[in-house]
Amino acid sequence: MKWLLPARDRSAAAAARFELGISVVIPSRNGKELLEAALPGLERELRGIPSEIIIVDNGSSDGTAAHFPRATMEVNAEPLSFARAVNRGIRRARYSHVCLLNNDMIVEPGFFRELLSAFDRVPNLFCATAQIFLPPGVRREETGKAVMAQNTAKDFPVRCDLPIEGEDGSYVLYGSGGCSLYETAKLIELGGVRELYEPAYVEDLDLGAILDDQALNDVEAVQFGLGLGNLGQIPASGRGWTAGPL
Repeated sequence: MKWLLPARDRSAAAAARFELGISVVIPSRNGKELLEAALPGLERELRGIPSEIIIVDNGSSDGTAAHFPRATMEVNAEPLSFARAVNRGIRRARYSHVCLLNNDMIVEPGFFRELLSAFDRVPNLFCATAQIFLPPGVRREETGKAVMAQNTAKDFPVRCDLPIEGEDGSYVLYGSGGCSLYETAKLIELGGVRELYEPAYVEDLDLGAILDDQALNDVEAVQFGLGLGNLGQIPASGRGWTAGPL
């Protein structure tokens, strides 16, 4: 089934609704400790940028909803799927760009500056995404540079290689739903993240495929740093990578 977009002249009117800035949407279920580790870096990187942090509390029982008074809380009594949760946050966004961020992400200095710069370089860009670094020894599953390859028949068919020099700003198929910056009006024009894949977790790939099919200017990869915490542990993060138009 082909997913048709509304007439494009409605996008400009939609974009005019949003103030210039960044709305960060973080879905979280019982992730209070992860958020305690992540938010100081986010607030540091958003300093000087008109912004808001929207935490979608997804049926938590750890007191998340009352623990972060500087954030906007979208509280759900029952846990929702990833798509339904982030869509609730997206609908509350006030700013021109919305960042979907997992609650275990630790951003490096320059995170938002680098992602925003991709939109300055590429007219009509839909999304800029970052490289995710996991703790040593953990297979990297989410990154702008995904390679369809297997060293052995038992290997997972997709691996994530480190970007090489000169690949910054490359175009990729999709931006990870855990560390990407989108133009808010375009994301809303598409209807947000599609909710038909529950309980699967391919909504971000679906967005990239839709945009490619519609020939929109989509996802750019930006050389950048981002760290991924695991079970509350916050590893040192390295240089990152961003994703560009499709």
